Amino acid sequence: MTAFDNWQDLTYLKNGSAVQREVNGKPRVVARFTAGKWPVEIFGQPVPVNRQNGYIHMSVEARILDILGEGFRERVRLLKAEGIKTEPAFAQLLALEGDPYEALLQLEPLDRRELEALCRKSWPKLAVQRNESRIEIP
Repeated sequence: MTAFDNWQDLTYLKNGSAVQREVNGKPRVVARFTAGKWPVEIFGQPVPVNRQNGYIHMSVEARILDILGEGFRERVRLLKAEGIKTEPAFAQLLALEGDPYEALLQLEPLDRRELEALCRKSWPKLAVQRNESRIEIP
């Protein structure tokens, strides 16, 4: 018996679904439903939260947003408004190749300098503000 053997059928919820599968040797479950007008997605793996792919994605995305600032954040929002999910939006804007979910996981071990270099390579017209360690999109 695994941690996911008893996950619940969410079809009774509006647009409810739950999918269990194995990715890279790790079981995972993704549950989706609508609460009011808001789409909800719950991701889980039988590993500590800070080692789950969803948490790592959010952590890497937060670091990128800290580096690239509000202009980049707005571009992500625009893509999301067009129906593109968060990870594919980041991957598209940063010109990351391959599976966007895996590509973001590969960025986790990068230190700040390495991540800034990747961002500069992806956004060659970036200007570094002198009074902050933040890169702004013109």
